[in-house]
Amino acid sequence: MLRNLWIVLVLLPGPQLCAQTVELLPPGENLVGEPLSLRITGLPPDTDVVLFCELVDRHGRLWLSEPKFRSSEAGEVDPALQAPIEGEWTNVDALGPLWSPTRRTQKNAHERPAGGMAERWAFTAIVEGRPVATASTLRWYRRPEVEEIDLGAEGVVARMFAATGDEPRPGIVIVPGSSGGLPVMEAELLASHGYATLALAYFGEPGLPPDLERVPLEYVERALEAFQDHDRVDASRVAFLGGSKGGELTLLIGSRRPDLAALVAVVPSSVVFQSISDRWERTSSWTVEGEDLAFVPY
Repeated sequence: MLRNLWIVLVLLPGPQLCAQTVELLPPGENLVGEPLSLRITGLPPDTDVVLFCELVDRHGRLWLSEPKFRSSEAGEVDPALQAPIEGEWTNVDALGPLWSPTRRTQKNAHERPAGGMAERWAFTAIVEGRPVATASTLRWYRRPEVEEIDLGAEGVVARMFAATGDEPRPGIVIVPGSSGGLPVMEAELLASHGYATLALAYFGEPGLPPDLERVPLEYVERALEAFQDHDRVDASRVAFLGGSKGGELTLLIGSRRPDLAALVAVVPSSVVFQSISDRWERTSSWTVEGEDLAFVPY
């Protein structure tokens, strides 16, 4: 007969008992466009891990991706060092979690983060179908301290932004390309980096030419001068920024305004091209004193 038999149960820690952590670098909130990377630590080695990436953008739309990784011998997953074994991308890419999500809902399906001034990210590590660690952050397009300011220029279609305070700031005028509109997102973001910014429309808005056809450069210069004269702007440090057709405009304005401190022309043209309208008439995109600037036809 066996007496005093002791049965000892040894509990082997499963994945859920490890000290898993999703680390965001840098920690805390930051701006859209600033570096952001993540790493998952405390995992069992050589284990399949799904990185569930969830974005609610500034318009209240949900975006998702679910790449799968194999944890390293040290029990880590780091997209900057490892490629997914399944998912939306196949190479080592630290930014993969940020660009890989695809849209799942329409506008306003979810509450807009910070009233539409930021986007909310959440990253969850999933092992054997169970979430074991998560981290979230806000990425701002427009920090709370950035305010909209009245330019005070009649007939100019624009929106001006700067952080609170009375000190003059270096300024940036931002113009759109052939899609038109007001480049407000770029203006808000650059204002969050400490600039005074002006999102300027030059066609397709009330009171402006309906098409990108025979736009007077005097209108653009009048807006620029009103911005330079504003007491929140350091007139000696004003830049002009535009892309595509806006890059063409940037170089034109730069050729006429030596007082500008910098030009940022993104994919511009080296010449003036024909106007863009439904009629596709042989006219210039720009005028000076009512006369067409010489242009290259399409």
